[in-house]
Amino acid sequence: MRESDTYQAILEEGERQGLHDALLRLGRKRFGEPDEAVRQAVLAIQDLEQLYRLSEDLLDVSTWQELLARVRP
Repeated sequence: MRESDTYQAILEEGERQGLHDALLRLGRKRFGEPDEAVRQAVLAIQDLEQLYRLSEDLLDVSTWQELLARVRP
């Protein structure tokens, strides 16, 4: 079962949601409440590696805009 595509997709989606939540929560503490555009931009990021990278970059930037400028297309 653990090798099934469906199971792996469910795990990835949970991981993605957790990273979205963490980025928004930690960013809120560091930069203040995100506006709706920022919130939607964070939630639109689907690549797990990019989400992990942004969670590390959060420590190196001063604003939501600086953080989102690091998103790679």
